[in-house]
Amino acid sequence: MKKIILLFLIFMSCKSERDFNFEIEQLSEKHQKCLDSGKNMMNCSRQFHFEMNHMLKIVLKECRISLNKTEQESLEREQLLWSKKREQYITEQNQEFNDKIKSEEWGQDMYMAVYQNDADFVKARVLELIKRMKK
Repeated sequence: MKKIILLFLIFMSCKSERDFNFEIEQLSEKHQKCLDSGKNMMNCSRQFHFEMNHMLKIVLKECRISLNKTEQESLEREQLLWSKKREQYITEQNQEFNDKIKSEEWGQDMYMAVYQNDADFVKARVLELIKRMKK
């Protein structure tokens, strides 16, 4: 009986591609509603940024589980390259941010844009990983 319960819990904890896509859609809609409210928009983008990073961790873990050892190693190498690309992207965003701050062109809106851009970058990766998940 314990084995059946354990298998059921494992089965229920595994999400499908459709489940993850639905969750991403829900988070995106919640984020857009928050932005549309016009209140505390920087925190809306900041929260979305954190949620996308969390989703990346979850989807990456689920993706690894669904792959064989060779595919897992390939994914690890690919993820390392993506992480370097993300670091470069963030560095470029920070440079643009610093240039705008020095020229006094931007205020709080720039913080919102930085969070939003990184969240969108991560979201694209999450969606790419979801497509690769084995059913």
